[in-house]
Amino acid sequence: MAGIEGFDVSLNTGDLVVAEGTYNGAVVAGATLDAAALADGVAYAVTDGGALSIVEVIPVGSQAVASCTVVTGAATLETLAFRGQDASATQ
Repeated sequence: MAGIEGFDVSLNTGDLVVAEGTYNGAVVAGATLDAAALADGVAYAVTDGGALSIVEVIPVGSQAVASCTVVTGAATLETLAFRGQDASATQ
């Protein structure tokens, strides 16, 4: 598992806000991630050591630093439940 520190999460009018953190010792800037284009379900804030992004499926080579539930294009619940999760072996 990758070394992940920080990346506190919160919500701001339907966006997932992820604070700065470190991924394998490298600082990753925080970001406000817009869930408007995502389908309902679980979404993940991910990094590969570069910028954060929000996705429905974790890309190979990336790690989830936070997650949220998306309902009608808005993040409704922020969580660290999937923190450290990476792409499944079937991708």
